[in-house]
Amino acid sequence: MLRGVVVRPGLGSPREAEWRDTVRAAGSTSLEKLLSQNESLVREESARLATELRAILADLPEGAYGLAIGHSPPTECGLYGLTGSSYAPLKKCGEFSIVQVKGGRFDVESMEA
Repeated sequence: MLRGVVVRPGLGSPREAEWRDTVRAAGSTSLEKLLSQNESLVREESARLATELRAILADLPEGAYGLAIGHSPPTECGLYGLTGSSYAPLKKCGEFSIVQVKGGRFDVESMEA
């Protein structure tokens, strides 16, 4: 079970330079535009990040809450890998609520500040 502050290095990306180049070329952090610009990056990173998110969520006891702090576009990319759905880029200080429901499916809601 997680207690206190936990640093998860797997939520970072060893491909940060490639992300920056892709965002610059796409002119946006929209997942759809990033997919059209560099599909392999988004698909590979979304699978990797979803694995990290699943591990974090599995460590939380039922009914517990956690807070993960990150930035776009990897945040939306991880959710894409977790749910198969695309989410709009978060605004500054925005957040997503992730709830695991019966059957292992995840519901995600944007909670803009």
